[in-house]
Amino acid sequence: MARIIIEKDRILAENWNRPTRSGRLTLEGFKPDPKNPLLAHFFIQIGRADVLGSGVRNLYKYTQIYSGGEPQLIEDDIFTTIIPLKSETNGKIEEVRKEVIAEVNLSQEKLNNLLEYCITPKSRKEMQDFCGIKSDEHFRSTVVKPMLHLGLIKMTSPNKPKSRSQKYYKA
Repeated sequence: MARIIIEKDRILAENWNRPTRSGRLTLEGFKPDPKNPLLAHFFIQIGRADVLGSGVRNLYKYTQIYSGGEPQLIEDDIFTTIIPLKSETNGKIEEVRKEVIAEVNLSQEKLNNLLEYCITPKSRKEMQDFCGIKSDEHFRSTVVKPMLHLGLIKMTSPNKPKSRSQKYYKA
């Protein structure tokens, strides 16, 4: 069982848990222990996960930066994570969304669809055909470059930006 609830002032996440301790987790005295050590080690080895426990440290770090608050991590039969949000954060997100739409010459719906399409790497031509834009230069200057600049997409070969085999994927 898992659920995420996004409210005006917080994000609440709950999932089933086999607790090794009970109560609120804090950075002081925090000792990470994976629920499945073999799986955790495997993902760390293939580079798909950070060092064990870094997620909790990052959660504390970025919650402080983005909302000025501190997350609550409560371990019991249900592991609960509560991330506070500032109301002004929502306004900033809306400003960023408007800026992205203004800079990338696509509607919000087309932009979202293109990003989902680029979950797997796509060539500029594939992306352009997907959007139904005929002019190569127009697509490069009004869609690809702004999306790269805003960090929405990344290049598969950033050291060779003009490579024929260059592809782009959702960041």
